[in-house]
Amino acid sequence: MGDLGDDFRAFRDYQREIRENKYDKFCLKTLPKLQECDKVTYIERSVDKFIITTTNFGIIDIFPKANRLLVRKDNRWHSGAVRWIINNLL
Repeated sequence: MGDLGDDFRAFRDYQREIRENKYDKFCLKTLPKLQECDKVTYIERSVDKFIITTTNFGIIDIFPKANRLLVRKDNRWHSGAVRWIINNLL
């Protein structure tokens, strides 16, 4: 049973590392492009998400660690947040 607990702990640490890498990559590559975008009017950084106000989609919550976003106006979740941002905002 001890080995199984160590395996789960190692997997949890691996998942955390992947999520942190996604967050860092988003902050380094995608966020500067959003700040320069004409369609984005306001960006607010929260604990684990970014709240972005746009001219055509309204308020969007972006969760970079999970690579998901929520368009509040339609109450729709989208997987592949970075791909969606590139296709619809940039």
